[in-house]
Amino acid sequence: TVYLVCSGAGKWNITVTRKNKKELLPALLAAKTRQIKEPRDIMITLNFACCGRYTDESEAEKCSKWKKKVLKDWRYHITDLRTEILGKEEFFHKLIFPQLEALEFRIYLVKDPSANMQIVTSAICNNILSLEKLTIQNPTYDEDMKFFPLIPSLPLSTLVIDKWQMGTVEILVSLTRETLTVLDIHSCFSYTPCVFSYRNAYTVQEKLPQLEHLSIRYSMDVFKLILHQVDSSKLVTLRLVNNDFEDYCYLDQLTTLPKCKFLWLDGKCDRLVDYELDSLEVLVAIKLDYSDYFDSKTDFSKLKFPKLKELTVEGTCTWCIQLIQQNADTLERLTILRPNDGYCKLLALDCVFPNMRMLALRCTGRPLKSLVSSMEDKCPKSTTILTDSIEILEETKRHAKTYPYPMPGIKDDLTHVIGSRIRKDIHGFDSEDEFGGYDGYSLKEDRPAHDSDSD
Repeated sequence: TVYLVCSGAGKWNITVTRKNKKELLPALLAAKTRQIKEPRDIMITLNFACCGRYTDESEAEKCSKWKKKVLKDWRYHITDLRTEILGKEEFFHKLIFPQLEALEFRIYLVKDPSANMQIVTSAICNNILSLEKLTIQNPTYDEDMKFFPLIPSLPLSTLVIDKWQMGTVEILVSLTRETLTVLDIHSCFSYTPCVFSYRNAYTVQEKLPQLEHLSIRYSMDVFKLILHQVDSSKLVTLRLVNNDFEDYCYLDQLTTLPKCKFLWLDGKCDRLVDYELDSLEVLVAIKLDYSDYFDSKTDFSKLKFPKLKELTVEGTCTWCIQLIQQNADTLERLTILRPNDGYCKLLALDCVFPNMRMLALRCTGRPLKSLVSSMEDKCPKSTTILTDSIEILEETKRHAKTYPYPMPGIKDDLTHVIGSRIRKDIHGFDSEDEFGGYDGYSLKEDRPAHDSDSD
């Protein structure tokens, strides 16, 4: 990171951690001196990951002074700012970043939660003209939502909401309704039925007219509410990750998806047959219980998506096999996370894969040799076949970076899903984390987006 700062490159990506912050401060000061003498056109992505939920008040005060100095020096060049909020960042009340396009807050519980909300609101209001993307993560309180209505509107294109209560989700979606194209909601909840309506103008009948990319993960109440507002004919990417099978009746709101190119569903994937998916290119169909016991009686022979290139499935139950067989002629990448379970069905596949480029079979034990041999016969000789879990994980990370879809977190989520299977290979059990927990960090550790000690 220090090298990037001193290199004079046009784009800097700086992450400040506990380990490197003592080295970064003098490097940034030196770079600022050079910038004054020889001005350069620099765009900075700056991520403060040096504090967290266990930071004491005195340390938070020191970090706040350090952040203020860096932000004042480089505010004309920062285009993407990600930072923790611990109630000591009063400088956000006055700071304006003329080129700021993306703003991310990781908010931690402090003695006075209202101070945090005032800081967040000021930072948003001060930069509302240039801001396009807003991410708000990890608040542990809900009584101070009154600060958000001070913002008349939020003309954002991207909104990411993580671990907020239902009322705040309702407010933020209402404020961004007219311009929002990407919406990602994760782990949002409601202790009680939501009765709040922002300025009495919000109803579930209103649509999100520009929305093209939607992700709802582990947020059942929001799941029910948002789907009523979606014009499914405009969706290009859709990710629905949820544990409650019964509430997938709400998918009836999405009976047509003619423009959808990326679809991620877990749970009851049998509703796929009800959709118009003529444009679908990537399908991640994860079923939480992958046994045939939960299979639908739906005629899966209709499951043909004419443009499908990539398919990720959980196991080898009937609906997985049908998805594979019906789309074999167009598939270029196929990942099967648990091919050991019922692998004989894969051996019996009556199809070939003329366009297959990468086949990932997270396979172990006796089935490995016969399964690989059988699939090799069905694919071109140039096909890359991966069976090692770590290799599959790395290839997934690499390839996900090439996706043209603007949906946040796709790479991380695919990594989590495959990582959970790696942990089962190594330790003999699945992680209790909602995504599987393994992304190169221990289950006991915080990830860098929150409390990193890594460079």
